[in-house]
Amino acid sequence: MKTAEAAKAAADIKMAPEQRAIDDKVATLTPPADKSDQRTAVDVPRSLQAELRRVGCHTGSIDSNWNAASQRSLDLFNKHAGMNLDVKLASVDALDAVKSKTARVCPLVCDRGFEADGDLCTKITCRSGYEVGDENTCEKIEVKKPTAKREEPKARRDLPDRAKVEAAPSKPQVSGQMFCSQQGCRPVARGCRIEAITPGLSLAGTSGQKEVCN
Repeated sequence: MKTAEAAKAAADIKMAPEQRAIDDKVATLTPPADKSDQRTAVDVPRSLQAELRRVGCHTGSIDSNWNAASQRSLDLFNKHAGMNLDVKLASVDALDAVKSKTARVCPLVCDRGFEADGDLCTKITCRSGYEVGDENTCEKIEVKKPTAKREEPKARRDLPDRAKVEAAPSKPQVSGQMFCSQQGCRPVARGCRIEAITPGLSLAGTSGQKEVCN
């Protein structure tokens, strides 16, 4: 009995090295587990930026730097997708959420004079007599009327005539009395008076009066 057990133990000892060699060979032939789907911390920011650009939410550069611009892009995605992802961290959950969107999420923003046409910005063309206004719509062009030439003030324009009038001697104003002579009768100028001529000194044909002016 003991002899049989001893023989078996000896056989196991002899086969042990051979079995270990076989196990090592099998382990060598077995391919390692596929780690292609395992994302590293460096790959997530770049992949998330690329996906955010695909859905129209990221316009910055694609790199491994999760900066303020990338955070704004993810925040914009949250706003238009109705989600509440943590923008401070480029997480695998955020990457999966953005990947789940097959269509554009963020609206296309175009410069003034351009409008969104699918995923492209096309220039707005207005018909004749219209131009692109502040609201990025075609508005009628207003024709500016020529400015009327400013006329000089009438008083200044008539200044020479006024100067002539003021420089002309003023006509004597009448006093209301009448003076008669051989030439006829005329009103007495204002500031003048009629005096009687001393008898014996009046000339023939006179009325015996004379006009005296101060």
